[in-house]
Amino acid sequence: LLDDKMMLCTVEEHEYHELIIHPSCLQLHQFDHALILGGGDCFAARDILKYPVKSVDMIELDEVVVQVCRHDFAKELGNIFEDPRFKIHYQDANTFISDKKYDYIALDLTDPDETTNLSLSLYSEESLLNVKKHMSDSSILAIQAGCPIYMPVMFQETLAILRKMFKYVGSYGKYVSM
Repeated sequence: LLDDKMMLCTVEEHEYHELIIHPSCLQLHQFDHALILGGGDCFAARDILKYPVKSVDMIELDEVVVQVCRHDFAKELGNIFEDPRFKIHYQDANTFISDKKYDYIALDLTDPDETTNLSLSLYSEESLLNVKKHMSDSSILAIQAGCPIYMPVMFQETLAILRKMFKYVGSYGKYVSM
């Protein structure tokens, strides 16, 4: 739990992380650099590091989340913290600046919850335009955009923003019972 919201279930985490990582990464012809916004549990990084990428940058706001997960899920995460390709930047994803162009970007964020404002600003058009600056013409962006059943308005608003910004936009999902 984080702020009384369910964030991770170790029994089913692979279902979520495999969906946000593998369908997109398997489409890439050139895959040197990856960026994760959020992802403090580090499972998305674990799955990206299964590919022969040169670097994986993770932008995470809460260092405590990473340290707790590093300790409590050491077996599941393996040796990713010793992998020289993996670098964690502790900062707000809204202020992240880099000259690097990423082949794959994952927004592994908390749900865009309008009641608590958790991650809500990261789903804004302004924030997504900032993310787009880090992409090349062949980059792929994968976003955990909330549940279309429990958050239909937010889900549709996010899709509408993405459709304004990108030529190809699609959605897919899986029921995960938490």
